[in-house]
Amino acid sequence: MDIGNGSFDYMNDPIVPYLVNAHWAVTECELWDWLRTYEPPSDKGFTFSTGPERKRIDEKMREQAISGGHSGLSYGYTMRVMYCIAKEGYEKYKENYLRNE
Repeated sequence: MDIGNGSFDYMNDPIVPYLVNAHWAVTECELWDWLRTYEPPSDKGFTFSTGPERKRIDEKMREQAISGGHSGLSYGYTMRVMYCIAKEGYEKYKENYLRNE
């Protein structure tokens, strides 16, 4: 699966630094395959889910200053984007984003 380079340079959105940070963290933790098959609990989503993989990603994200500015909403959205990239690929996510822009 093509996960892309994590630049998100086609987006003009304040969420981009968070996406870059999360993409880097998932890549560094080598958890794209895990994310591709993970299903967050329906009553918790990504924001309130737990587990060792999620903890590893969160810890890696905190190595960069940008991650400290997450709200629950921005974290959930960011991880949902990573989930979509893991499932469908970077180019498909980009295509869908630009189509809806």
